[in-house]
Formats: sequence, C-alpha cells, structure tokens
Amino acid sequence: KCNCINHFLEFAANYAFYCPTLRIVVGFNEFCSPSLDDAFEEAIKQDPEKIIVITPMMTQGGEHSEKDIPEAIERAKKKNPNIKFSFVLNTFLSFIPTP
Repeated sequence: KCNCINHFLEFAANYAFYCPTLRIVVGFNEFCSPSLDDAFEEAIKQDPEKIIVITPMMTQGGEHSEKDIPEAIERAKKKNPNIKFSFVLNTFLSFIPTP
C-alpha cells in the first residue's frame, strides 16, 4: 500500500459511519490501488442508480480533474449506461480571496 492511503481510507470509513445510507468506495487515479476503474467496478457490483465521484483535491483544475478522472468516468458510463455518474470537483480554495 501507499503510505498516504490510510488517510483516505480513514476518511471514507468515518464518512460511511456518519452517512450509513451511502455506500462509499475509494479509488485512486495513480500510484495507489484500487484504481478508479477498479473502484467503479466495485461500486457497480452494488447495483446503484447513481455514482458520485468526489475528489479530495483542494484546488480545482489540473490534468487529473480535467482529463484523467472524466476519462475514467466515461469508460464506466460506456459499460453501464443505466447508471448516472456525477463528478463533484472541490472548489473550496476558489472562494478564498488572494492578497
């Protein structure tokens, strides 16, 4: 496992604890596993109507959020046209005024 993976798994476990009606599946874009494709496959096994993809990135934009993640979502959509996919991009820092 990657050294940083435990933080994401702990966050997901806490989120699942406080939101028990949601099914949480963690996937990674690179360097760690499971991959986004594997995470989508795991989520799809649970027969959802909708999959919401949330990135923990604190800044918007960049190749991962603009290209890599949407491409992974499109691959999953093509295989599963009856499932609605939503991609939530964190825009927190875009609201912080710069000096």
